[in-house]
Amino acid sequence: MNYKEIKSLYPSSSLQTTNSNSTDNLFIPVEAGFIQIPKKDLTQREEDLLTLIFGKQAIDKEKHPWYAFLFENKSIHQEGSYRVIQVNLNTSDFPLKQLWIDEIKQIFQHITDFFFTTETTAFIVEKESQDYLTTNDLDGLFLALDTDFNVSTTLFVGAFHSSRKNFAKCFSEEQKIFWETASNLKCKDISSVALSFYSNESIKESVLLSELYSRWIKKSEMCDIIPVLWSNLGNLSSTSKDLYMHRNTLLYKIEKFSSETGLNLKEANALFLSYLLILNFHNH
Repeated sequence: MNYKEIKSLYPSSSLQTTNSNSTDNLFIPVEAGFIQIPKKDLTQREEDLLTLIFGKQAIDKEKHPWYAFLFENKSIHQEGSYRVIQVNLNTSDFPLKQLWIDEIKQIFQHITDFFFTTETTAFIVEKESQDYLTTNDLDGLFLALDTDFNVSTTLFVGAFHSSRKNFAKCFSEEQKIFWETASNLKCKDISSVALSFYSNESIKESVLLSELYSRWIKKSEMCDIIPVLWSNLGNLSSTSKDLYMHRNTLLYKIEKFSSETGLNLKEANALFLSYLLILNFHNH
């Protein structure tokens, strides 16, 4: 039984990215968040049955404070920039699962938290560092892990955000993107799915995109370079000519921007996202 089937049985149910712990509603964890059903629409037997069918993932909130921060609107007492990597497994049970978890913890040297919300949905919280792994790095690493452990995973690699500014809202939007954007990619991130997702959304109302613009571009010298690079379809020679800038200088600035943001402007998706941010948030 999935959310659509629940919705057909209980029209008042809804899919939420957070759990408000309201005593008036039943919250059931699923891959994309939580199914919320008003208890007034349920008999006690139905409530017990739904809980039994879907199960409740027990989370030790003292051990995993990020769960409460991300899903229950609680505060977090850890400062810095962090990203959340969402991992979806194709199976809930496989041999050596604990060893798989241990391998994950070895891969992420700056892991802050790691927990499951369902049997097949895991969240990795990582603090920003100079040697963080790119989406391409993670794609290769998890492909190798899948082969070693005979499982299949898909990932959404979130961007780094300050824990003190709109973090939970940005995460909630990233979570929505992950589950609502169809893609054959093993590892998705904001640059690879922005066009397909935000073409159906009001871009200027996006908290996530506004935060990314402020963090990546607002005070960057690339603010004047990216539109020219975009108009030249990423061609470095034409861009450097238009900017009266030496090609090596332009290349240095692009590589510096990539090391600071994780966005490789030589790739069409990353260049498009950067241009999209400037187009919608510059001088607003």
